[in-house]
Amino acid sequence: MSESLIDTAPGFDQPIAVLKHCHDRIRKQLLTLNNLLAHLPGTARTRRRRRPPRRC
Repeated sequence: MSESLIDTAPGFDQPIAVLKHCHDRIRKQLLTLNNLLAHLPGTARTRRRRRPPRRC
């Protein structure tokens, strides 16, 4: 298993790749937070109010 848990970011000599890497990390964090919400206690009313994260 050679895959690292932490993705290495590209260098600043590739600005578009850096931006894409940053956006991918943010999407992963949002997915984790959204999954966490499913495990938190709450009423049906508060669960209905929840919205999925915005797409860029």
